[in-house]
Amino acid sequence: YPTPFLGETLPAQIFALLALITGSIPKAFVAADFIFPPITFLLLYLLAKSLIKNRLLALAAALVATFARDLIAVIPYPHETFLYLTNAEGRNYFLHLSRAFHPQLTFIFFLAAFLSLKNLIENPKNKINILAFGVLLGSLFYSYLFYWTYFLAFVSFTLLYLLIKKEMVIVKNLVTSLVVAAVIALPYFWNMFNFYQLDLAKDFTLKSSCAITTITFPTIPVYACVIMPNTTGG
Repeated sequence: YPTPFLGETLPAQIFALLALITGSIPKAFVAADFIFPPITFLLLYLLAKSLIKNRLLALAAALVATFARDLIAVIPYPHETFLYLTNAEGRNYFLHLSRAFHPQLTFIFFLAAFLSLKNLIENPKNKINILAFGVLLGSLFYSYLFYWTYFLAFVSFTLLYLLIKKEMVIVKNLVTSLVVAAVIALPYFWNMFNFYQLDLAKDFTLKSSCAITTITFPTIPVYACVIMPNTTGG
């Protein structure tokens, strides 16, 4: 039966497996707090290390990103920085990455997809990189709606930039990865197509949507600074 929640199948299944291993759902959520945030930290470190080339600075960057995701917004203002570090808005304020499922588990797939894209651009002839990015991008369709839509927007800009730079080898292999991702995502889109044929689809959409929606892509320039220099050997 078509369902609008197929997009969160992957984290649900992983937590179900974790519940099976630990013996209960509550224990699974406790175990997740110790398993997934360290993986996110490691991926953030690998990303920072590939950019900074300094282990201590990369470690510090990963640590700040893990425990103080909004710190960058207040650093220019000493008073606001002090308030940020001394006043928590609520419980587990500095443990944002421990919030299940998102971003505790699903952010791992987003980071892994981003790193695999970076590896593909840096080494486009490596078949493992091509397959890895396709599989990881495809997995985003079953993790979190905002991740795959956000990521596809960024990949579209990346492809446009590569076409302008005439990096045809990268473009060809990136398109191959997108085909792999599309094959993986096919059941997701087929399910959504069937769901929107149902009478209840309109009611569901109205009740789950905001009256006013603003779509912004504030971090796409940041991603571009990470990815695009690597196409020119920078």
